Amino acid sequence: MRKRPSRSRGEQPASAKTRAVDLLARREHGARELQRKLTARGVDADEAAEAVDALTRDGWQSDERYARAVIRARAGQGYGPRRIRWELGGAGIADGAVAAAFDAEAIDWLDVAREWFARRHTPGTTPAERARHWRRLAGRGFDEGTVRAVLGDAPEFE
Repeated sequence: MRKRPSRSRGEQPASAKTRAVDLLARREHGARELQRKLTARGVDADEAAEAVDALTRDGWQSDERYARAVIRARAGQGYGPRRIRWELGGAGIADGAVAAAFDAEAIDWLDVAREWFARRHTPGTTPAERARHWRRLAGRGFDEGTVRAVLGDAPEFE
C-alpha cells in the first residue's frame, strides 16, 4: 500500500467534499457514516453535513445504493434479512431506503440459509443439537419458516 504524499508547507487541507469523495471512491457509505468519518478526520460538523448533503443531491452518495451493497455483502456472508435490516437501521438508513433496496435485490433467502448451514453444520440428530442449530440460524437473521425449511421441519416453499 502506497503512502499518500504529504502536503507541502502552506498547502491547504482538502475540503470536506474532497475528503468525502475520497471515502466514497473506496466503497459506498451511508450519509450518517460518511458524516461521522469526516468529523473524525477533523472536519467541522456543519461543514461535513453540508458536504454530505451536496454529494447526496449530486448523486455521489446514496443511502439506497449503500443499503443494496450491504445486503449483497451480508447475504454472501450468510446473514438473513432480519439481521441485515437491523444493521442498516443502526447505520441510520431510513426504512424506505431499506425496503427499496430489499425490493431491488432478488435474493433467495432460503438458498442463503441452506448454503451457510451446509458450510458450517451437519444436521442435528438430538433435540439439543437441533435447538442449537435453530438458535444459530435465527441469530443470523432468518425467520421461522426459513429455519424450519433448512432444518427439515417443514416442506420447502418458494
